Amino acid sequence: MAFSTMISFMVLFMFLLTVLVGVFLISREMTIENRNAISSHQQMLVNQLQSQIVIQNVTYSGGLNRLTVVVENTGKQTLKTDLVDVYVMNDRIPRNTANRSIAVKAPDIKNPLLWDSDEQTELNITYPLSSGNYTVEVRTEHGTGDSALFEVT
Repeated sequence: MAFSTMISFMVLFMFLLTVLVGVFLISREMTIENRNAISSHQQMLVNQLQSQIVIQNVTYSGGLNRLTVVVENTGKQTLKTDLVDVYVMNDRIPRNTANRSIAVKAPDIKNPLLWDSDEQTELNITYPLSSGNYTVEVRTEHGTGDSALFEVT
């Protein structure tokens, strides 16, 4: 009788030990996943806080239906021009369209083809507009942006 009781306790002890090790491993993985998620979110917030752009000038050439927007990167983040979103009166201009071009204005010295701090880009958008007041909005890959009102005469 004593031997079977001892065996039962050993089996129970091994079972509990296995369960505890399993719980420990699962909680460890969850902690690592949470830490990675928090780190990723912190980096996203830093990018948003350090990204800032300002629209410097907006012109519209009625004969060419061309809207030209000059935007300056006043933040600390280097931005990618191919990830910039443009909206005219809440109408999104697709990134991969022939009706839109964006280029960093000279001098593009620090990181060629990237939009560094204190550099300006020029967006040229072919978009037919009639006379009136309009809004153009430019957004970065981090969600920050600027908007400006302009008038077509």
